[in-house]
Amino acid sequence: MTRSLVVERALVRAAVAVGRPLAPWLAVRLATAVTDSLGEEKPAAPALPDPVVALSPRLRQIGALLADGLSVDEISGALFLAPNTVKTHLRYLYAALGARNGNHAAALITRYGLGTPVPGPVRKVRR
Repeated sequence: MTRSLVVERALVRAAVAVGRPLAPWLAVRLATAVTDSLGEEKPAAPALPDPVVALSPRLRQIGALLADGLSVDEISGALFLAPNTVKTHLRYLYAALGARNGNHAAALITRYGLGTPVPGPVRKVRR
C-alpha cells in the first residue's frame, strides 16, 4: 500500500467517524500525523544488471583470459580469432560490465567470479 493511500484512508475514516467533512486544518494535521507515524520513505535501490547473466559463453571466455593477463594478440591466438574480433568482443564485455578499460574489466571479472575460463577451443600460448 502506498503512502498516499494510507493517508487518504485515514482521512476518510476520520470523516466517517465524525459524520461530516473534516475541517481543512484538521485534515492537514491528521495527514501530517499519519505520514510521520509511517516513518521516512526511502527510495528503492536501483536494480543493477547482473553482468554474469548478460555475458555469453564467448564473452566469459575472453574475459577470463583478459583477467589472466593475456593481451589481445594472445587471446586471439589462443581462441583462433582475428585480433579485431577479440577487440569487438572486448568492447561488448566492457559495456556489459560497465568497465572503463581493460584493467577495470579484469578487476570486475575477478570480483564477479568470472575468472574461470569456459571450456572451448584454446591452444597454449607461448610467452
